[in-house]
Amino acid sequence: MARRTVRHVRGAPRKPRHAATPLTEVDHLLPEEAEAAALLARPRTSSAPDAPAPRWGDVLSPDQLTVPGLDASEPRGYAIRDALGRATGFTQVGELVARTASGTVATGQLAALLPDGRVVAHGPVEGRRQVYGRHVEADGVAHDVALLDGVESCTATWEGRRLALTVTLTPGASEADVARAAKQTAPSGTRPVVHLSALV
Repeated sequence: MARRTVRHVRGAPRKPRHAATPLTEVDHLLPEEAEAAALLARPRTSSAPDAPAPRWGDVLSPDQLTVPGLDASEPRGYAIRDALGRATGFTQVGELVARTASGTVATGQLAALLPDGRVVAHGPVEGRRQVYGRHVEADGVAHDVALLDGVESCTATWEGRRLALTVTLTPGASEADVARAAKQTAPSGTRPVVHLSALV
């Protein structure tokens, strides 16, 4: 230590250091993750299907990655971007955007890319809110409520800062029990309102 200090004070030339590679440029992707990223970026040429919009948690097929209003013959790839336009990491949720010759086109749908190459739907962009520092997707809450006992189906929408849950009960289910369970399932801070209906 003393020798190094003396050399520095005397102005002795320092040994050249090897150029370091910035950490951001080092590729740490596993082979299957790199393959999944390449699959998402591959151009799609199929036409948009007439099928209904995917539900939360559905695995999107390549045909469902088309964007209505864009020429299906135009070569393009896709990416998943966060709110600042940066590429999201694997399993992180962001907006699915199409790459075109003139730039990117937003699809209005949230999605996540899994390391095995599957693209999972997370509902429309307007269905997501930040609540107490965490993101809450209305369709995700509806999916969880639909799994409760006594629930046939559930939809959820944001009404201002409140999450409105429309729950269809199975025959014989207790309205009070289902309403209580639905409110407990909704994340804290969403101020859930539960609307119940029965199967006819």
